Amino acid sequence: MDVNVRGPLRLVRALAPAMKKRGRGAVVLMSSLSGLQGSPHIAVYAASKAFNTIFAEGLWYELTPHGIDVAACVSGAVPTPGYQARFGREVPGMLSADEAVRQTLAALGTGPRIVPGRINRFAHQLVGRFLPRRTAIRLIAKSTKHLG
Repeated sequence: MDVNVRGPLRLVRALAPAMKKRGRGAVVLMSSLSGLQGSPHIAVYAASKAFNTIFAEGLWYELTPHGIDVAACVSGAVPTPGYQARFGREVPGMLSADEAVRQTLAALGTGPRIVPGRINRFAHQLVGRFLPRRTAIRLIAKSTKHLG
């Protein structure tokens, strides 16, 4: 919670006033596809990432008139050292951190939610628009059962 919730809150609070004064800037908050619905076995992590998505959407509306672009990078799995140490396997849609950053920065200005990676965008659409909530949670539970 300190890293995923308090950290972004403190950073935005510290940096946004100077960006507003300058009339330009950008804020990118890291979220996750796991934060789009209940995610069994990683519920606290997923909830913290959902916070960043919703926080970015509200800030996007508030800060865009001041020349500040805001977006949540709603990434899929990224093979960070922590991810590799804990899980050690690749999953469909996995992007390197560099590629997730490149795609996110390239999409700044397109709206408050950016989903890097074609497979991840497909999963985002599938889960968010076509699956009933209970079905989405059950589907996620199958892919996260090894994390519990």
